[in-house]
Amino acid sequence: MTEEKNTYIESVADYLNALPQNQEFSDTLLDKLTLFRGQGNKEWDLMPSVMRNREDYLNEELYIKECIRQYPEEFINMSKIDMLIKMQHYGVPTRLLDLTKNPLIALYFACVSEPNKDGVVYAICGPIARSSDLYVNVITECVFNHKSHGNMYIKKRSLKIDGVDLPEDSVKSIINSETPIIFEALLTNARIKNQNGYFAIYRGEKNWQEIKFQHKIFVKKEFKEQIIHQLSMIGIDSKYIFPELSNGVSCIVSSVKRRNLEFNKQFHTPFD
Repeated sequence: MTEEKNTYIESVADYLNALPQNQEFSDTLLDKLTLFRGQGNKEWDLMPSVMRNREDYLNEELYIKECIRQYPEEFINMSKIDMLIKMQHYGVPTRLLDLTKNPLIALYFACVSEPNKDGVVYAICGPIARSSDLYVNVITECVFNHKSHGNMYIKKRSLKIDGVDLPEDSVKSIINSETPIIFEALLTNARIKNQNGYFAIYRGEKNWQEIKFQHKIFVKKEFKEQIIHQLSMIGIDSKYIFPELSNGVSCIVSSVKRRNLEFNKQFHTPFD
């Protein structure tokens, strides 16, 4: 974890002014890109859900197998990493950590939960792989087909990934590293597109390391609601970030109720 100064913000304007402006953070080359992650509680670790508790870690491969068994039509012609991303987006605990290229998306996530806790946005700058990267594929192959109750590599043999035969020692070296791999996701759905989605995939069977960050910005809890409203005025809201129909309809109902609360008081209904 790198050293950073504590910066607290109270508005979107404060936040934009607090974002790092040096060349390291403005570099847009694919192999060195600034990414962001927002969390509703500044005390939370930078860890994916599977690494947060024993039960989810032990059940990781079972979650995957059951999702595919019960909803096979949802995963037709998808790579394993794209399957994992889809499962993550629908609430399955995985070893993926969501990141975004859009700092305003990260700010939304720092404000939308935990109203009684200060939130935080992390700025992360480092090498970016692609979802087709050999290392990413080795990790997902082991999770899907070789993991059992915490052991990432039970078969102890070579793997063939994209036509490449990897000996046992190479596989162990890849999966047992403590450093997460950041990768660019394929834009397979509107949610990933709107969120400018990237991910970090965590590996290893013990001694996990948090993803390294270069800067973090804290959000004061008493200003979270105000910031959510400011973000909605520039199009960053739940309906944009989660564009699926179920969420869109829910947002419409909430919006109509809010806009018409006072207006509807003048009418008599059977409920009065």
